[in-house]
Amino acid sequence: MTHVEGETLADIEMRYILEWAKNPRPAPAPVQLPTIHHTELWEDTSGGPFSTGWNYFRREIPRLLAEGHDGEWAGVMGEEVLGFWATREEAVAACRVRYPGRPVLIQSVRERYQVARVRWQYLLWD
Repeated sequence: MTHVEGETLADIEMRYILEWAKNPRPAPAPVQLPTIHHTELWEDTSGGPFSTGWNYFRREIPRLLAEGHDGEWAGVMGEEVLGFWATREEAVAACRVRYPGRPVLIQSVRERYQVARVRWQYLLWD
């Protein structure tokens, strides 16, 4: 677009808006993160506060899926599933009340998990 003599900034903006309305740019495609099957989740050998719970959760995913917990959020402490909730926020809130100050793993139950590689580390994406 070229500038027209005597045109105000408001006029220029309106021309750009009208031109865009005639030929809008398509929305960019959403980014699709790669996924892995739950059987491909890695073992936590760190010995950290969540490693026992994570490794237990990994082993229990097939049973949890078979019981119909797909898409729910599980609270796991050690080798015990504490409960299931519809959202992550509900799971966090409930576990903070019931187990204050204790390390509780909150993880979604799924057949496949999105994975993002960030600076040499792999993260589950929920």
